[in-house]
Amino acid sequence: MPDMDNLEKLTLQVKAQIPNLDDKLLSRVTQSRKTNKAWLAIPTAASMALVLALSLSNGQTQRKAIFNFPKSKNQVVTGISAVPAIPVGIKFTASDQLGSQPGEAEVWKVNAVNDLDLRIRELAKIISPSKPISVDYSSTTINEGQSYVYLVTADTGNWNYQNFSHGTTVDGVCLDTKKTGNCVISQKTMGADYYLSSAVKIFNAGGWTGPTSDIQLTSENDWETATVSHLVAGKPSPIGWRITWFPDGVISSSSGFLSTIDPQGIFAIISPKDSVARADNYQQWTYADANFNEIWAPPVSSGRATVTKADLVLGYYGEFLVPSYRLTGNSGSWYRQVNALETSDK
Repeated sequence: MPDMDNLEKLTLQVKAQIPNLDDKLLSRVTQSRKTNKAWLAIPTAASMALVLALSLSNGQTQRKAIFNFPKSKNQVVTGISAVPAIPVGIKFTASDQLGSQPGEAEVWKVNAVNDLDLRIRELAKIISPSKPISVDYSSTTINEGQSYVYLVTADTGNWNYQNFSHGTTVDGVCLDTKKTGNCVISQKTMGADYYLSSAVKIFNAGGWTGPTSDIQLTSENDWETATVSHLVAGKPSPIGWRITWFPDGVISSSSGFLSTIDPQGIFAIISPKDSVARADNYQQWTYADANFNEIWAPPVSSGRATVTKADLVLGYYGEFLVPSYRLTGNSGSWYRQVNALETSDK
């Protein structure tokens, strides 16, 4: 019998058909930092053949797994439903300073907690103990005359409270007190302790756990805001919790996540230089807290910008926390943050 290589010998010994190394199969062997569950789905004999095939000393590099977003989900940054107010139509070019080497990074899934409905209703009572909050899972439509609204994304556990009545007068009637006359918001000095204790109570009920020292307080035109980030692998992520108060200490809005952050594995990412092609495509933007009601200044008035730096950060893309490049340049104060994952439809 002619000489056989190790892989052929193993095939005969275990009587296993070597699986074809196509994209579908490779997607099943995605690495995870905590466990390697993907191997459990492959029969033992086939697993041995596949391991050997991937580790042959022939100078070839193992192909990195490609992350495929669920087909049922729209691959658009959460919150963007139309062309945003951020300027587009800018021609971005990559400087020679940017690297051309692709790599790999971890992806995380944001999933709502199992008892979401119960915890949402408990949270609503804490935010507004005296006035009931309308809880809505279906849409972001606000009914005319609705004083309070509580919007919940069932998949991710993202919640968003808005107070639409405080200080608002309609047809001479104050929506807050239901009495005739103007609604006057008085300015009060509540103190940092008041805002921090309120934030801790609401954030804890709304999914956050952590030390009070992590909460950031800011003040602008007598409006106070408290923010804290959702930690992922011990590091701040682009999602988190937020409260803003009227000048008299009444809550104006609040948001957060009643969710778990679940690792999906390690996947291929494009190079910093290749990411520049995504800079003007808002469907690839991954900046979770961008305010699309305010216009971001364009990089340059000529409609052209050169990207000189691409920092790898964690971004928010639909229901996922994904590796992203934060692109900056030397032409003014600006940036774009784009999805860094390699796609299968390149």
